Amino acid sequence: TFGTALGLVLGAFLAWVFSATAGTARFAFPITQLAVIAILGALAGVLAVIRPARRAASLPILDAIAAP
Repeated sequence: TFGTALGLVLGAFLAWVFSATAGTARFAFPITQLAVIAILGALAGVLAVIRPARRAASLPILDAIAAP
């Protein structure tokens, strides 16, 4: 989720900078597309963490600490 947010902000900023240096008269952010990408990125992040979180939750705390 953090990577998605950072990528959206950095990508939007660089697109704005490059369009300004190219002499483009008007620049518009595609808000709908950015929102869809943010939602899908957040969903992918949540789905990716479910399995490791369940495994970590099932370990006894002292055994998890003692593991190398």
